[in-house]
Amino acid sequence: MSATPPPAAPARRTLMRWDLAAPPCPYPLPTPYRAAPVAPADAALLGELSYRAYRGGVDDEGESAEWHRAEMAAALAGEFGAVDQRATRVAWCGSTPASLSFVTLWKSRPLVAFALTDPAHTSRGLARALLTHSATLLRAAGASELTLVVTDGNPAVRLYTHLGFAPAG
Repeated sequence: MSATPPPAAPARRTLMRWDLAAPPCPYPLPTPYRAAPVAPADAALLGELSYRAYRGGVDDEGESAEWHRAEMAAALAGEFGAVDQRATRVAWCGSTPASLSFVTLWKSRPLVAFALTDPAHTSRGLARALLTHSATLLRAAGASELTLVVTDGNPAVRLYTHLGFAPAG
């Protein structure tokens, strides 16, 4: 007689907040990367980036590349709140998206819906540069904070904390 394992506990997530009262320290993208706004035509490429970035990580639940492409198309269509076009940026390496800071307005507040970096492009400061860029533009537009939700165990928490995000009380 074999025992059936218990269902997996749902992942615990933490809401983090970056107080934008002080200007963020600028952090430029390294060469050869270039930052650009996102466009609906980018959905498939951003879905592929999402698939590569999530695969094998704490948020990977076995979703297919097709699922990630549909998720990005939905995000670009406003499924997770209106896309803040001025604060959302993708870092490109040639014609390949390498990193993404995707900011939406959720309940009238800026939210990082996706912060992704392709594993082939990690440890180069891409996420830091894009998130800092997003925060700088949001602050200039009058936003007082930037929020995100992160799964416990995600190594990106170290970056978020270094930038100024803290668990929301």
